Amino acid sequence: MTMPRLPLCLFLCLAVSAVTFSASSAVAQEQEDMIEYTVRRGDSCGNIAHRFWGNWRLYPLILEHNPQLNSDDPDAPRGACGPFLRPGVTIRLPRNPEGARNQPDNRPDAEVTAVAREVRARRPSDENWENAQRGQDLFRGWRVNTLDNSSAEITFRDEAVVQMRENTLVIIYGGEGRSARRQTSRAQLERGTLRSTLGELRMEVETPSANATLADGSSVVSVDEEGTARVSNLEGESASVRSSAGGRPVRVRAGFGSQVREGQRPSRPRPLPPAPTWTTEGPSLGIGFAGPGATLRGQWNAVEEARRYRVEIGRGEPGGPTVAATTVTSDVQQFEMHGLPEGRYWARVSTVDGDFFESRPSDPHFFEVRWVTLEEPQETVREETTMLPDPSQPPQPPRVLPGTRIGSGDGIECAAANGEPVLQTPGATEVVCRMGENEVRAPIEVAQVSAEVSAETPQVVRGEPSPLHLSVQSNGALPEDLVLEVEDAEVESIQYDGETLMATVLIAEDAADELLVTVRSASSDVAIMQTTVTAVDPEPEPEPEPEPEPEPEPEPELPPTYAHETFQLIPSPELMGLEDERRRGQSLAIGVGRVGSGFSGDGAWRLNFRGEVEIADRARFGAAISADYATIGDPTPGSGDRDVYVFGMTHILRLEMWGLSAGVGAYFPTGEREEGSVDHVRLQPWLSVSARVGDRLTLRTRQGAHLDMELDGPMLWSSAYGLDVRVVDAFALGAEVDLGIGRDRNLDEGLVHLALGFAASYRFGNIVALSLGTRLGLTPDTRDRVGPFSLNLGARFSFE
Repeated sequence: MTMPRLPLCLFLCLAVSAVTFSASSAVAQEQEDMIEYTVRRGDSCGNIAHRFWGNWRLYPLILEHNPQLNSDDPDAPRGACGPFLRPGVTIRLPRNPEGARNQPDNRPDAEVTAVAREVRARRPSDENWENAQRGQDLFRGWRVNTLDNSSAEITFRDEAVVQMRENTLVIIYGGEGRSARRQTSRAQLERGTLRSTLGELRMEVETPSANATLADGSSVVSVDEEGTARVSNLEGESASVRSSAGGRPVRVRAGFGSQVREGQRPSRPRPLPPAPTWTTEGPSLGIGFAGPGATLRGQWNAVEEARRYRVEIGRGEPGGPTVAATTVTSDVQQFEMHGLPEGRYWARVSTVDGDFFESRPSDPHFFEVRWVTLEEPQETVREETTMLPDPSQPPQPPRVLPGTRIGSGDGIECAAANGEPVLQTPGATEVVCRMGENEVRAPIEVAQVSAEVSAETPQVVRGEPSPLHLSVQSNGALPEDLVLEVEDAEVESIQYDGETLMATVLIAEDAADELLVTVRSASSDVAIMQTTVTAVDPEPEPEPEPEPEPEPEPEPELPPTYAHETFQLIPSPELMGLEDERRRGQSLAIGVGRVGSGFSGDGAWRLNFRGEVEIADRARFGAAISADYATIGDPTPGSGDRDVYVFGMTHILRLEMWGLSAGVGAYFPTGEREEGSVDHVRLQPWLSVSARVGDRLTLRTRQGAHLDMELDGPMLWSSAYGLDVRVVDAFALGAEVDLGIGRDRNLDEGLVHLALGFAASYRFGNIVALSLGTRLGLTPDTRDRVGPFSLNLGARFSFE
């Protein structure tokens, strides 16, 4: 018994759904059949009803669909429909009420017949804008809005045409029944500029400040940011301009214009400025490439009354919709438009005077835009320009590969800037085209392509299969099917990984030394780039190498020999002798000399022993002791007899041309004072410098001091200067000057030492060096405290 409930439930659900759908559809249809209207100054319910429906007696419908206007509304003022129809109030009106005399036949009131760039449209019942499309139907109450650098063309049902410029907002109101003989199209211009083309038609344009009735011909109506309306009657019958505030209309003849400020009467019509003229006659040529499009350039003669000029460019026949437009100041008399597709174009320029009235357009100047055909080394598909880009922005020139051929034909001849039909030199250049007397240029860029023979395969071998690798680089797109050809060779295999071309080539046996290598696409015979590779003969089989003869042992190189060390091997506590600061390794030295007035006069024979060690190739430490024998006369006081001398030094700089070292030594009184020993410890710091001049000459100096540690003995600044000349590698001659200035505090007298010495040295291998020298005392202090004459013989034994 429960089975029938399911059909009954299903029936009830379907019925409820049908009622709900019907109600929703009715609400949607009611909203679609309503339009919005903004009340203007001077409106009444009667003239609104007459304007929209052709019957003023239908004004009660306005109250029916706008209950806020009823006198029963406590917030609404009392009275008839009129006192509270204030300007700016938005009301809703039925689109096709019963009883309307101008009943529409459900056809659209207008149609979008042309669109350039960004154009929007909005239904009266919708708050969202949609992109307007060519062929889109427009009904009463629809809004159409053009954005920056955009334009649109609207054709009304009666064939009246208006062209909307950039940043223009128009509301469509369709036709209005004025009489049985004539239908008048109506539109509301909120802001911007439109131009009418009516033929023998009529059109009414409402603006915030004026109502303009336009007759057959062409007119420009504009509304600026302050709401001021301007009507420029370019040609045809007179236009009628009335203020929205009411009052008598003003008749504006062709070639005149009038402006209406909000709330004021129309101005007295005044003549429009003259139209410009073009500087050249006949059609001009424009060239471009598929993708970036073409560039058009034009120039006109100046007009004295001009404040600015407006340039419009259209495609096809003059008077049609524009594809690009721009406004320039009066000091500019030329234009440049970019990114245009191939085809036939026209350009017109109008004068805008100081009161912003616009002249009729100039005569059209025609352009032929042709594509330049590019036969590239690879199959390249360049998308043709169909959408209109921003005409004020120059397009990026196309980048092609070297070897691209420029095509000509159909009455146009094109070539590279150098006159060649092939683009080969990398970098920015131009394509030059000529058609009759017209010559135009278009920028283009040739890509940088380079190919280098890899270091892995620097050369190929004649008569043998040889690997050949090319590293290919480019700032343009390279084809994926790259191949190479080698002069006088067969390519047996090839592979390209996007960076390197790897091939195996068989070189002819009689091939030249330098072979031409050509890189191209497998689908084209045009070379992309060329380079060369070196061909060599195969290496002969190596002959057995003879056993090498034993090389003679090289003779050990002799280090530089200096003579100055002769006097340092017989040291004096009051003179600073020169020494060889470049010496290396360990050494033992012995010196024998005669110090005194001569071999038969007063004096003594002196014997000196010296030992040195080197540490880390930088520091040297050593000790020495001197002893006098066979003394004749009184011994020289403080001469260092039997005193121990200890020293240390370091090599600061030891280069081929320069030497620098520093050290310090000390005499310790270990002998007898009566026999010539020093009184106290005597310190001897020094700094040595040497400089080589060429291969033979060396300059040397040693600067230091002799300091008595008890401060009651000699205190001297002491120095030595010398040079030596290496006569041969093992033999050298030298000269030395020793200088000392100071004071003996014990005797309370000044000391001046000056001595001149000459020496010679000879080296036997790297082990033994002999030296012989003589030194003369030139001052009394030197003769008394060191000796007037000395003859020294020394020997140094060096070892690692």
